[in-house]
Amino acid sequence: MKPIAIIMISLLLLISCSNELTAPDFNDIIRISSEHYAFPYPNPNNGLFIIIFSLLQNAHIKIVILNSQNEVVRHLEDDDYVPNYYSISWDGKDDEGNVVCSGIYYVKFNVDGFLFREGMCLIK
Repeated sequence: MKPIAIIMISLLLLISCSNELTAPDFNDIIRISSEHYAFPYPNPNNGLFIIIFSLLQNAHIKIVILNSQNEVVRHLEDDDYVPNYYSISWDGKDDEGNVVCSGIYYVKFNVDGFLFREGMCLIK
């Protein structure tokens, strides 16, 4: 083997081992829907989205709605949670109470620093 290939393989092994030791898997903290992914329901929608998740351990959760330009449209949650099943709703309005226009939006979870995002289609 060439020396550069050995160095690259060693670096990859070191990085993968350090990630396993220091960063728990997102799915060890939260399950989002029965399929373990974000579950804004119904999707697409013309009104109220229901976001379902279950928490497997205590965690601080921030949930925001982003527009297609990655700008925060609505702050839904920013609180400490205990293990349980939860459902959060978004009514298609921004933080000021204005109805947002049709388009692609994202629900963004920040669970103890782990980020997860899932798309939603709002059709008026």
